[in-house]
Amino acid sequence: MLLATCSCIAQENKKVKDLITNNKPKENTESYLLSTFINNAGTNVTQIGNNNHSSIETNTMNVVQNGDNQLLFYAETNTLEESNLTVQMQGNNNYIEIFGNNSIMDQMQINLSGSDKTIIIRNY
Repeated sequence: MLLATCSCIAQENKKVKDLITNNKPKENTESYLLSTFINNAGTNVTQIGNNNHSSIETNTMNVVQNGDNQLLFYAETNTLEESNLTVQMQGNNNYIEIFGNNSIMDQMQINLSGSDKTIIIRNY
């Protein structure tokens, strides 16, 4: 099993380094890092499992992929109106594709649970 977190904004990396060096209790380190990622601005991706893929074109988004063979494709077309989207995928062989954004997508949260499910959203 692979646990990987990455942030698309360079200043977030400094926050991670500071969190690790602040001598937090070892048993809480992972949950503390995850909650810190989710509570900070920027694009954060957490992948737990095998063969997970995210293709994200935005400045502000939170993604959690828990399971195997998860695919997420997101292309934000209106950069003047950031969505601040949160996507949580739980299960195996799930697929989410989102093209475009608008005011309806602002602060939207998508929770996909189960296996072999697909969500496709088109905003024009």
